[in-house]
Order: sequence, then C-alpha cells, then structure tokens
Amino acid sequence: MVQALQRIHEWRASFGSTAITVLMAFFASKPEYQTQAAHKEFAVNQLEDSCFVYEDPDNEDHPGAFLSEYILCIFTAHLNVIAGNQKIDTLESGMPCYETALALMTAAVSLVDVF
Repeated sequence: MVQALQRIHEWRASFGSTAITVLMAFFASKPEYQTQAAHKEFAVNQLEDSCFVYEDPDNEDHPGAFLSEYILCIFTAHLNVIAGNQKIDTLESGMPCYETALALMTAAVSLVDVF
C-alpha cells in the first residue's frame, strides 16, 4: 500500500514539476513576461475560458483542444512516468486511461499557481 501511494505521489508530482518548468522556460523566452506581475496577468488570461488547453483559442473553427504546447509537454511527462506499466481502464467510466489521464493532467495544469 505504501509503495502504491508513493508511486501515485510521484506520478502526480511530475505534472506539477513539468508545468512549472514549461512555464518558466516560456517566461524566460519572452521579454514581455520578465516580471511577476506579467506572469500573473498571463496566468489569469490563460485560465479564462481554459485558453491554456487550446493550440489557438482565438480560432473558433479549429481551436485545437488539448494541443497547446503546455498540455503536450505535460502529457509527455505523464507518458514517460507510466512507460512500461500496465494500462488499466478507469473505474466505472468505460473511458480508456489515456483520455482520463489527459483530463486529470489538464486539471492539474489549471491548478498550478503562477505568482
């Protein structure tokens, strides 16, 4: 039981660590995001209507849900953590675990607090 809890903690922690790393790299690459106030404004804008999920949230015809650079980088971290483990469908939902993991990972990204 303790080992299972440890593995779940490691899996969950990888999302947060990767999300922070991706955002730090993004902010470092953009001169307009060098201040903490700019970081906060960016986070507020990305959280509005879940813009951070979409490749192009301004394109109403093809926004590209779950194709933003943030989501793809963090989902890659998820796939790396679970590599070699047995795939298990989610309990009582009938959904394959990858779709559920993508939804959970998206929720985790939305909870990352950017100061």
